[in-house]
Amino acid sequence: MKKKILITGGCGFIGKNLTNYLLKKYQILIIDNFSSGNQKHIPKNVNVINLNISNYKNISEIFKNNKFYAVIHCAANFANQNSIENIYLDSSSNITGTINLLELSRYFKVKKFIYLSSSCVYQSSKSSEDIQNPSYKTPYAISKFTGEQYVSFFNDYYNFNATSFRLYNFYGPFDYSGKYRNVIPNLIEKALMNKPLKIHGKGNSTRDFTFVEDFFSVVEKILINPTKYNRVYNFGSSSSIKIKDLANRIIKLTNSKSKILLIKARKWDKFSKRRANNKKLIKDFKSIKFTKIDKGLAQTIDWMKSNHF
Repeated sequence: MKKKILITGGCGFIGKNLTNYLLKKYQILIIDNFSSGNQKHIPKNVNVINLNISNYKNISEIFKNNKFYAVIHCAANFANQNSIENIYLDSSSNITGTINLLELSRYFKVKKFIYLSSSCVYQSSKSSEDIQNPSYKTPYAISKFTGEQYVSFFNDYYNFNATSFRLYNFYGPFDYSGKYRNVIPNLIEKALMNKPLKIHGKGNSTRDFTFVEDFFSVVEKILINPTKYNRVYNFGSSSSIKIKDLANRIIKLTNSKSKILLIKARKWDKFSKRRANNKKLIKDFKSIKFTKIDKGLAQTIDWMKSNHF
């Protein structure tokens, strides 16, 4: 009988990718409140429950009625701007919701817990970032880092088995465009429509974009390996690209007639450079292969063409 995995936020971008990948070997149950996700592309044999993780009573019923081998915690009130505009929702989902899942996972003896944090907890630097140097420039950054601290507490105090990953600008199939969404699907959508590609600031900020499928092998290794990876890892390729160069690549790959339009920088976006220091990740997980940006963009463009245009 297949082991059962709970994926919170499983109808979102990353959760949906993990669901489709892990379904080959595991039974998947999804909890999602559909604040940003949807059930499109979720296989019919996957049970999806509409639930908010901040509701302890309802979440506890799910744990009572299921024996989970692992919990992959993808659910979050996503995006920096969204957290500023919805600060209480950010706190209840990203902090209270995470505590609920940790406490229930511990009580019901879940074997593996994977928490998805964000690179936004970091300050900027020229090349790489110190894992001990959080920034706290938005409520989202505060809540994601707070979640990490609770994961660490459960590891240390209860000898729990949990891993945190600070994700660097994941992109790929199932990532939809829209308000609060990631820059790549929004740029691709505009390029396919031959509309201006809007970039905040001067376009010289750099980011470490990571293709979502590169994450699969690491998650699988945690699930099958008895080793406890009770650490916080940066998950990024340790390479970076200017946003204006990213936009130009998308224009080229889509054969678009779009032009780049520079607009006012966002008040909270103070960090011009981000690049993952992934030395701990490479040391512990060895042979990770990161997808080159042009290949990842091409696959993402093909998916968006087939699903939106």
